Parts: sequence; C-alpha cells; structure tokens
Amino acid sequence: DQQQEYDGGLLLDDEQKMEDIEQPHHHDVLCGRGVTTNRHPGNESFRSLVGLNKELYVSSTKRQKMSISRSIVEAVRSLDPPGRFLEKDPDTGLWADIGHKKAVEKTSQALRDGAASLRKQLSADLGDPDFLNAVFEDHEPGQRSKADSAKKSNDDEKDGSAEEAKASSDDRMDTDDA
Repeated sequence: DQQQEYDGGLLLDDEQKMEDIEQPHHHDVLCGRGVTTNRHPGNESFRSLVGLNKELYVSSTKRQKMSISRSIVEAVRSLDPPGRFLEKDPDTGLWADIGHKKAVEKTSQALRDGAASLRKQLSADLGDPDFLNAVFEDHEPGQRSKADSAKKSNDDEKDGSAEEAKASSDDRMDTDDA
C-alpha cells in the first residue's frame, strides 16, 4: 500500500522520493532536534556509523576528513531502500531530502561533536607508557611481555637488595647496642 508518485516518466515509491515525503522509512536520517528525530532508527544507525569513525576522523587530514564524511553519506544512501537525509517543511509537514552537500556537512558536524574531548583522550593515551606498551607489545592479554617480565624481575631484585640492606643495617644496630 505504498504511496506512489509519477516523476518524469518514473513511478516512484514513497521510500524513493526525494521531496513531498509523507512518511520517512527506517534508513532515512532526519534532520532537526528532539526525541522523535533522535530515536528514529535511521538516526540511531547514522550515529553508530559516525561513532565508529570518530577516532579516525579526529586524527585525519582535512582531505581525509571530507572523504570520511562523504563515505558515511554514501553508505547511508546505498542501503536498500536508500537512506535519505530529510528535513521537515514546517508549513506542509512533508519531508524533503537536503541534498548531498548539506548531508556531508551534517555528517562532518556529527563527526566533530565531542572531537575535542576525544582528541584530549587520544593525546593522554599517547603520553601514557602503559597504553603505548599495550598497543605495541605482541603478547596475549593477561600474559606478561618480555619487557614486563624483565622489569618485574629487576624490581624484585631491587626490593630484595633493599630488604637485605635494611636487615644488615638492623644487625649493625643490634651489635652497636651490645
């Protein structure tokens, strides 16, 4: 019972139209604010896709960032049925696609949201030797790397030496009292 429209010789289903859309489908990304927009399945999928690409985005060049944004828009538009980026006309209550350029801009904005704190976290991680060791060591999680084992062994020896020195010092104190 799909709505259909005659468009320049083509009969289009409502889910393929780009304007005068009465009912967005589950792949559409709705522009605007509010709970209805946020909870729409297409917006949830879009946010998930954006989230998976944020870390890459914040560490990319300007050219790479545009490519990432375009690829997300293309991924949405390549779904079946194709996802559209829709904006509601307040006068008619109908939806229309915002076009490729605005869709890429919306995606870039979504990728930038929270980017400062992500960049700060990445910077902190890169300054943390434990994080860097975890990234660059080639051992199973839960197992000690050779470097960790050597450090642990070295630390144990230092601890042992300190205990022996303290014991020796205590012995001397005992003999001094006699």
